[in-house]
Amino acid sequence: MLALDILFLVAFCVAMIIGPIAWLRMLKAKNQSAYLKNIAWFVLPILTVFALGELTGAFDQQNLSPPPRVDTGATEGLSWVQVVLLSLAGATWIGGGSLLWFRHTKRVGRPWWTVMNPLKPQFRDFTSKEWAVLGGLAVVALSLGAVAINLGTPR
Repeated sequence: MLALDILFLVAFCVAMIIGPIAWLRMLKAKNQSAYLKNIAWFVLPILTVFALGELTGAFDQQNLSPPPRVDTGATEGLSWVQVVLLSLAGATWIGGGSLLWFRHTKRVGRPWWTVMNPLKPQFRDFTSKEWAVLGGLAVVALSLGAVAINLGTPR
């Protein structure tokens, strides 16, 4: 067991070094194969740490005491109408946003894998129509979420 604990700590230290480097290299990737290779170098050490943590018992939930119960005055659970409205809000934002990004990258001729680069934000070359669509998505999704939250009544 001691060997697994040491291996877990070494994997954690290696992941802390390799992860940020691979992430930065992923952002600077010039082609899709370099992008995917650097994603693998980012994800695999992290997954290794989680796997070794499970094997060594580092994430053992049975030894933890339950969190203290705090009465916030909130209701227990959501009604089906709230669930539907919140699901529609999420689907509108995620689905509509994904379609917007797809059409934008296709319009400007960029590969799909360049969208995740925060050093080159996609917003800088949005057209007014794309800004309007993004604003409309935000208004619709936030409105659906607000209605869903306001439908919650204390019991």
